[in-house]
Amino acid sequence: MRVSRSRALAGAAAKGGLVLALALSVGGYTVAESATQQATVEAEQTQQRAVVEAHREAVAAERQRAVATGQDAVADAEAVRTVAASTVSEADLAPLTAAVDRLSALLSEAPTAPIAPTDGADAAVEDAAADDVAADDVVTDAATDDAAAVDRSDRASRATGDRGPAPTTGTQDAPQATATPAADGTGADPDGAAPAAADAAAPEQGAGTSGTAAPATSAPATAAPTSDVATDPGATPETTTGPGGIEGATEAPAPADDAAPEDDLSAEILAAVATVTEQTARVQAAADAALAAQQAAAAAQQAADASAAQAAAAAAAEAAAKEAQRVSLDAYANGRVPADALCDLAVGGGHQLRCDAAEAFAALDAAYTAEFGESPAISDSYRSYAAQVACRRVKGYLCAVPGTSNHGRGVAVDLAGGVETFGTRQHRWMAANAGDFGWDLPDWASSGGSKPEPWHWEFIG
Repeated sequence: MRVSRSRALAGAAAKGGLVLALALSVGGYTVAESATQQATVEAEQTQQRAVVEAHREAVAAERQRAVATGQDAVADAEAVRTVAASTVSEADLAPLTAAVDRLSALLSEAPTAPIAPTDGADAAVEDAAADDVAADDVVTDAATDDAAAVDRSDRASRATGDRGPAPTTGTQDAPQATATPAADGTGADPDGAAPAAADAAAPEQGAGTSGTAAPATSAPATAAPTSDVATDPGATPETTTGPGGIEGATEAPAPADDAAPEDDLSAEILAAVATVTEQTARVQAAADAALAAQQAAAAAQQAADASAAQAAAAAAAEAAAKEAQRVSLDAYANGRVPADALCDLAVGGGHQLRCDAAEAFAALDAAYTAEFGESPAISDSYRSYAAQVACRRVKGYLCAVPGTSNHGRGVAVDLAGGVETFGTRQHRWMAANAGDFGWDLPDWASSGGSKPEPWHWEFIG
């Protein structure tokens, strides 16, 4: 009887120790798991802080680039404005001036304006703070679960010891308690650890008494607090589901390779740069157009001057040639100018005049024809000395003394076709317009002259 009681007490003690060991094992795993989670959370926080700092540095670099771009835009605008000041009006320069002033004001703010993180960086900081709280809660829960497990194990052990050996229901129970040691043939001491563990394990296999089965249910109960952490105590925690190994952790925001972060001031600077660039291009185009117009005007003026000079030179040359001809004709006696030194009249009939007189008569003929539809009829032009003698012999005083007539110099014509009569429409037109072409009716030949000859017209140049 004493042996049975001793074995019962030993079995109860073994069961309590097993329960306590299981509780401590589960609690230790919970603490280890909590420590692992704490370490990964801290690593995640460090990574997030690094992301925030890297983002701040990227924003600072972007601002530096924006400032450099703005400074270049201002320099270009100032250069264009300086050149365009002489060709572009103040009204056209005003938009560029305003844009440059706006950009310069923003650039002056850049050295002192704070660099604020973007919304993504703020979210990363908030996530890191939330992870701090979550990690503290995990450690607190783990500690609470450990304490509860130890307390349950202690109560179970005390309860088993106080109740004493479970009552037996028959004489067949005693042999069952010693069956396991006998079966393995070890012959171990009944008071040793191995028999005690065997006695403790036997009731759990379903063949023991109903009184000793209750303590066995306390071990699974201690595993419940850790079921939401891991189902397999020997499994390695998943470390690839998120940054730092935290399952469900959110990736820290990072700037894309093709889009550098920008703060508000950088965005304003770049927008102002775009405006300055646009206005600079507009003013540059206006200056180029004005310069092109000036160059075209200068070229046109130069061409006009050259043409005028050329025309003047040609006119001068022509005048010189005419004067040379006149002088050369003056060397000939009246009525003795050779035919090849004279010019034919376009009206035909073999009439000739001194070349300058012939040119002037051609212009007069064109105006007369436009008025009357026909050329003035010519009855006489250059008159040789022999012709003067014949005229004098035929017409008497109506012909000048041979060698004195302006016909003999090639500068006089006698007209017909209505001009030969005073008062006709043709004669009135000649009296009003012939002077414009260098032709004139001499006073002596006028209606009140010493020898009226309405048909006689002389070239006076």
